[in-house]
Amino acid sequence: MILPEPLFSGKLIQRYKRFLADIELETGEIITAHCANPGSMIGLLQNGSQVLVSKSQDPKRKFPFSWELIKIGETWVVVNTANTNRVIHEALLKNQIPELIGYSEIRPEAVWGDHTRFDFLLRKESDQCFVEVKNVTLAENIIALFPDSITQRGTKHLNELMKVVRKGHRAVMCFLVSREDCQLFKPAAHIDLVYSETLRKAQENGVEVLVYQAKISPPQITVDYPLKFEL
Repeated sequence: MILPEPLFSGKLIQRYKRFLADIELETGEIITAHCANPGSMIGLLQNGSQVLVSKSQDPKRKFPFSWELIKIGETWVVVNTANTNRVIHEALLKNQIPELIGYSEIRPEAVWGDHTRFDFLLRKESDQCFVEVKNVTLAENIIALFPDSITQRGTKHLNELMKVVRKGHRAVMCFLVSREDCQLFKPAAHIDLVYSETLRKAQENGVEVLVYQAKISPPQITVDYPLKFEL
């Protein structure tokens, strides 16, 4: 996918109120950008780090700038979690994820049961495959970790994916590692033990786990290659 252009470069001043960040643009102007990332963003909130923001043309938006990427060391990291689904959607349409090829319909934001919404439903005749996607930004050394904060919603999704399998359908938990300095993925048991244990249980009960590396070359973000993982 291509990020909205033009992209504006700046430096992070602070993130606050969870969904806001103050950024100093290269021009010296200080702006408040929307931060579309509900996680703790551990390891990413280094004041003075280079960031890239986009600007909406929607006059109704209170905060027209959106924080897209931050540079940590030598790697760009995807901040805007909405982009993760866009990257995976594009990869599905282009048959770039071999495990998910062969479906005639790709439906984003698919409802399962009464209240659960998964990121994608793939269909081929009577076959159904529900896919949930997570953006991975936390890293320790060369290990990518998820989640970066306790996620009851994430655990609920895993439990619902197990129900999908019990109903005779295919269920996939897909992690996109949105930084390029990792060689392995693991669940962050030290942050959310319940999620970690539920992920392991889900795989044991038929939920497929996929981990892919993102390639980040602003303004482009694409799916690159499968990443090794340990549960």
